[in-house]
Amino acid sequence: MNNSELELSPFKAAFKDSIPALTGYIPIGLSFGIVCQKLAYPWFIAPLISLFVYAGASQFILVSLLLAHSSFWSIVYLTSIVNLRHIFYGFSFLDKFKGHPYSRLYMISALTDESYALLATNPKSYNNQYSFYVSFLCHFYWVFGTIIGVFSYQFLAGYNTEFLVYALTALFLIMAIDGVLSSKYFTPVISGIVCYFISFFLFKKNLLIAVFLYFITMFIFEWYKSYGKKHVIN
Repeated sequence: MNNSELELSPFKAAFKDSIPALTGYIPIGLSFGIVCQKLAYPWFIAPLISLFVYAGASQFILVSLLLAHSSFWSIVYLTSIVNLRHIFYGFSFLDKFKGHPYSRLYMISALTDESYALLATNPKSYNNQYSFYVSFLCHFYWVFGTIIGVFSYQFLAGYNTEFLVYALTALFLIMAIDGVLSSKYFTPVISGIVCYFISFFLFKKNLLIAVFLYFITMFIFEWYKSYGKKHVIN
């Protein structure tokens, strides 16, 4: 789709590009709806959580913590740690998301792993309407999948639906691979693999160490590429 077509139908372009998110969000949203019904929550709780929290894996953690009567600050702490990466997602789109403050705030708050993957290396994301529709559609898919799960629980109660939670992992992996291949930027992938194996063999499989190693490695690399290299040359 060229720029003129994008200007004429940003919703159509957003829908077409968000179909991969649709295929992942419907199953995982359905799984969340089923989990909430299994835990005997009222039918409207799951859709409301998906609508206002919209935090993927953190929603599963949230309903478990609520059921265990965890304190408010425990819930805030755990969900904040799990979703800490979203802060950096928002920072990276400050120069792209323009327009009305409310729509800009929504687009930043609605960034998920999948919508970020759709927009991060996509030149269409500079079109505000396109970015808004991608964020909105991904949010809609999630809520819609949750509603399906809530009302299909009685029909699926006898089946093992635990495999549905892997739909989101598979979706993000496919989108990440596609983004790397299209951008030809392999440094983050190579760094991530190296950091993982260092953590696996030297730190008793402590993945938190791998995350910190990866963050430090990429920070140094990007700093050197943007600033350090100039000073070295000069």
